[in-house]
Amino acid sequence: MELKEKLKEKGLNMSEKYLNMLLDDVLDLGEMLVNDSANPFDDVGFQAIKMFEGELRKLIDKVDGEES
Repeated sequence: MELKEKLKEKGLNMSEKYLNMLLDDVLDLGEMLVNDSANPFDDVGFQAIKMFEGELRKLIDKVDGEES
């Protein structure tokens, strides 16, 4: 495998890793914000967002062209 291909593979793998970490952080921040809010619509909205977490993770898993 050529260097260019190795670098591309490594970059795509890193992208998946960091996108998953970013999603975790966004969900953590969202939970903190919702827990601090008295607005019940925030809770509903956040739960709706969390419903899509699995689908988002599936999309992230496709970044490198391989599904795990």
